[in-house]
Amino acid sequence: MAMTYDEIARFMEGYFRTYSELGQAKETQHALDDYYMEEIFFDEGVPTKREDWYRSCRAHPAVQDRLTIKKLVIDEKQQCVVAMVQTDAIERATGNILVTLQLCCFYGFTTNEKGEPRIDRVFIRMEPNPHKQMLVAKAYNIGGNPPDED
Repeated sequence: MAMTYDEIARFMEGYFRTYSELGQAKETQHALDDYYMEEIFFDEGVPTKREDWYRSCRAHPAVQDRLTIKKLVIDEKQQCVVAMVQTDAIERATGNILVTLQLCCFYGFTTNEKGEPRIDRVFIRMEPNPHKQMLVAKAYNIGGNPPDED
């Protein structure tokens, strides 16, 4: 069953809160199961297993992402959202914000076997600021050694 405008808005608010608070730690990450299909299509259109996506969310253990919705554009008919989002990369040890980025994110929905809404498509675009891109690479250890996975 298709979600209404208000249901989509509540779903996305819950998603961003859950991702920010629980979605980046192995012990609590499965709270995101309420939001994602088992297979998710990202920018390149290649299916990604939900567990692989979770692993990538834990690839920066020293940094916690805090996502804040700035604007939601909801398409009830097509069951999708474009979200203007601010993301703060927060150093876990100190609580300091390492870099703040503006994102434009597309989320598409489908329903699981129980008829519950789930995200199945995600396309993300970051602001094209070269200085911030360098800060992102440093904060997230992009190009460095991957962290040990439990």
